Amino acid sequence: MSITNYYYYKGIMNQISIIIPTWNRKENLFKTLTCLQRNLKAMARGMVEVIVVDDCSTDGTDEMLKQFINIRVIKTENRVSWNASIPRNIGAKASSKGSQLLVFLDSDVSLPPDRIQRYYDLFFKEADVNNVIIGPYHFLREPVDVTSELWYQEESIKNYDGDIRLQSFMDHPVEEKNTGLGFALACFGGNIGIPRKLFFKAGGYDEAVTSGCEDGDFGLTLWETGATFTLDMGLLGWHQPHQIANSRTKDISQMVKYIDGKHNMDLIKATGETYRKWGLGEWIVPDSWLKESEETAEANV
Repeated sequence: MSITNYYYYKGIMNQISIIIPTWNRKENLFKTLTCLQRNLKAMARGMVEVIVVDDCSTDGTDEMLKQFINIRVIKTENRVSWNASIPRNIGAKASSKGSQLLVFLDSDVSLPPDRIQRYYDLFFKEADVNNVIIGPYHFLREPVDVTSELWYQEESIKNYDGDIRLQSFMDHPVEEKNTGLGFALACFGGNIGIPRKLFFKAGGYDEAVTSGCEDGDFGLTLWETGATFTLDMGLLGWHQPHQIANSRTKDISQMVKYIDGKHNMDLIKATGETYRKWGLGEWIVPDSWLKESEETAEANV
């Protein structure tokens, strides 16, 4: 892989590393980084480093990134498949050894301007190396322009699907350090802070897990490693819309079997119980969780 340092505070021990994996999300990534720059304006110089792991994008992402001078860019050389685990691990390994908190942010998530400071305040209040901080994000049904610094206050932001974990965030105030299956499965990697020591103690994301199952899998691993979980509604972000390729979901049934064996559990049953606690009412198992695609079935013959 190649590493490009567009801007980096050499010799300064960064306390937070923000890691953003991306693949062909140029427009949404631009919004993510624009919002991040506003987050960092009021923070001390060198306190935070931003690492973008460009997983072989072909849409001009590399050129767009040159507009942002205060980030580190890592461009992978070989992309095998849709897998957020690999670029997240690459970013974590490249993070400053002085960082105490790794904040993972999806390249589609736009944060209002006080969120990174909030991560900092919440974590360093105790600097608990076993406490994971989870932020929610609503899924926008149509793109939102972030040109205005007050974009997040626009009353027009009504066309969105609420975070499916929202009830759990409402039921568990930020002061709580929770543990248990439901909180482990709430570890969505799009907006989450994981202590750096805990991340490596848990072994990082399992790179064998694909199809969007890596979040739940790593949450379970963190829980097994001794993590507690804090849910903070004050970290609310907004997920910009994008198309989802069919290849992302084609191996879900295989991943469910893998996770069941790895964690000695019934993931579908556990997820249903968790979703109901999140306030989703009657939860129906998606067909893609139960049925192998024809392509996958043929490969297993």
